[in-house]
Order: sequence, then C-alpha cells, then structure tokens
Amino acid sequence: MLKFYIGFSQLQFDVVYEFLGPVVNNLFYWGSSRNETNESAKRGPARQVTPKDDFRLVLCRLCVELLVQDLAWRFVISLSHVLCIFTSWVNFFYQQFKELDTWPTRKQGDANMPGHVKKDYLKLRCIIDATEIFVEQPKNPEAQQLSWSSYKNHDTLKALVGITPSGAIFFVFALFGGSSQTES
Repeated sequence: MLKFYIGFSQLQFDVVYEFLGPVVNNLFYWGSSRNETNESAKRGPARQVTPKDDFRLVLCRLCVELLVQDLAWRFVISLSHVLCIFTSWVNFFYQQFKELDTWPTRKQGDANMPGHVKKDYLKLRCIIDATEIFVEQPKNPEAQQLSWSSYKNHDTLKALVGITPSGAIFFVFALFGGSSQTES
C-alpha cells in the first residue's frame, strides 16, 4: 500500500528522505513566525507529526491526490495544518531540486514512450503547452491588474509546461500574470 499511496517502496522512501538531509528537522513552516528559533517558542500544543510524517503526507497528496480533509483525518491534524505542511514542503522541494537537470535524454524518452505514440511520432521528445490556472483575486491592486485574464474573465496565472510523451511533467517555466499577452 505504501507504493500506491506515496509512489515509493519503503527503501526508496528512506533513501529519498535521507537525501533531503537533516534540514528537514528545521524547516521553516509557512505561516509561522521567522523569529521562532525553537519548538518551545511556538504557541499551542507540541507537534504530533514528525518530519517523516510530513514527507509522507505531502507524497500522498502529490501521488494519489488525497483531499486536504482526508489527510487531516488520517494524520489527526487540522485542515490548516495540512495546508501549512504541504505549502512548506513543496517550497522546500523547489529549493532542493531546482538545480537538477530534469530534461530527459533521448534514450530515456524513447524507453518510456507509449507504443502508439512511438509509432506515429518517431522523433517526439517533449510536448510543450501553455496552461492557465485560476487563482484568488489578489488584494493588492497592482497584482489584480497583472493577474486579470480578459480571455478567462477571471484572475489567473499562466505557465509554459514541458511534458514527456509518457505524460510526466518535467518542466514548468516561471508563472506570469493572466494579463500577459502571448504573441502568435
């Protein structure tokens, strides 16, 4: 079941967790004060969820898209705590992995390409697409102006995405406000 919920065997999970290093024990959690230097400085009850549990929670959310309510119930924590953990760890992942070269080699692409795609698109290496994501309306008027999409009639962010022929997202370019115009 571990492989189903987090995408890793126990050994793989342990190796990746070890790779992340001891910094996982001192993560800055989104929504907490930067002046807090130790656990005793925080208000409220002591943390019941370990960093390893946090990592497991985030992988469950990413791999099988468990709902925040479900994760809160499973890990016996509040909805806001789940969101805090998820946001903090995703930012941490970005910082840890941003320097990795994620572009698959031709050999990797060919090895993982579905047969029906390989048959029709012999030289296909990646699919590039632009996507637009709905966001809440920012309170700052300048940010509102940048995020408003007249095309979607809503506040959005736009991103250029690279996808392997097998469907894995391997590249996401920096997000731009919905008001950004693309040239044809």
